[in-house]
Amino acid sequence: MAIAPPRPKGPHLNALRAFESAARLGSFTSAAEELCVTPGAIAQHIKSLEAWAESPLFVRNTRGVVMSPLAAPEGPLTAPQPTLGAECRVWMAPALQAQIQ
Repeated sequence: MAIAPPRPKGPHLNALRAFESAARLGSFTSAAEELCVTPGAIAQHIKSLEAWAESPLFVRNTRGVVMSPLAAPEGPLTAPQPTLGAECRVWMAPALQAQIQ
């Protein structure tokens, strides 16, 4: 009986919430206030995401944070991906058109 390879673990949902909030608000402190946690907790969540991505996700400066090129909206981690529904519609369009005619 073959044993399936272990499934890679993704980031925790709370870490993704922290990332989204910090990216949107541009500050770990503001993200912490919004999520009702400490700024240190946000920093730890971001640290765990950066370890998972093996790259910094934010450029930190004295006035807040800015997403790095890797995490920017047009970057590889956050670029819009086609949804399954959209892919199905494109794939099924010829068959649906044939049924209509």
